[in-house]
Amino acid sequence: MSRNRQTYMVGSVSALGGFLFGYDTGVMSSILEMDYWKDYFHKPSSTGVGVIVAMLTAGCFVGSLFAGWLADRLS
Repeated sequence: MSRNRQTYMVGSVSALGGFLFGYDTGVMSSILEMDYWKDYFHKPSSTGVGVIVAMLTAGCFVGSLFAGWLADRLS
């Protein structure tokens, strides 16, 4: 693979990842307002909702810690 093509591929995958992260965050905010979701989780408090949303971001943070190592290992 040429160097220029590889640069565009890395940039495209990074942009797609950023888009999907924003999309997931938007979907999460919609889900939090659904009556079915609130009933299923017995109407969680604002602290409970905050913990759920924070876990999404914490999972992304933990994944990013291992992404560089994993990319080096697989390439």
